[in-house]
Amino acid sequence: MGRTLLTDRSLRLAIMLAMLVIILAGIKAAADIVVPFMLAVFLAMILNPLVAQLERWRIPRVLGVSLLVVAVVVVLMLFIGMLGASLNELARSLPQYRGMMMEKLRELQHYADRFNITLSTVAMLQYVDPSAAMNLVTRLLSHLSGAMTNIFLLLMTVVFMLFEVQLLPYKLQQALDKPSEGIANIQRALEGVTRYLVIKTAISLATGIIVWVFLAAVGVRFAFIWGLLAFLLNYIPISVR
Repeated sequence: MGRTLLTDRSLRLAIMLAMLVIILAGIKAAADIVVPFMLAVFLAMILNPLVAQLERWRIPRVLGVSLLVVAVVVVLMLFIGMLGASLNELARSLPQYRGMMMEKLRELQHYADRFNITLSTVAMLQYVDPSAAMNLVTRLLSHLSGAMTNIFLLLMTVVFMLFEVQLLPYKLQQALDKPSEGIANIQRALEGVTRYLVIKTAISLATGIIVWVFLAAVGVRFAFIWGLLAFLLNYIPISVR
């Protein structure tokens, strides 16, 4: 009896693991569809509280969604333009940085020779290869141009989600056995996730702007790129023990 129970549990565990592998493989295979969809969900969850606030100001939902979409398009165009200009400037400056790096490596080799330490400038340059940064910038520029073609589809998905969120409670009432309890639980979960994303985005945006403005004020080059990195990296959770 115990062996049969153990076999059933092992079989269920194996089936669950197999299903997980299949789901992850499917998500990876459909990454070109899943990633824009998840980004659209992220934007819709952030914009929906703003649409609700506009509705409380007696602005029709259609007009509110249209205004927010226009604002998002303007912000995206400005962001892509500034990022593209910064990456182009970085690509043009890489040969200069390569020469500066070679000079610093020669100075380091000169100091190492005083202590009979053998250092190879060529070997050290292989570990710090500026051409890798050039390849990264080239890939970023190509992805940036490719992302422009997906913006329209992304915005249409966001608009659809913002309009459909009003009909979600009615659809859930038909799908759930206990609509009132199920809708309340789902609404609490969505409100919690939305509140977290809005607060996290606001903090990340403030962090990125502060880093950008401060570095630009002290004359650091590519301040916008550093501010963008600060904005993106602020989403990564850090556990403090």
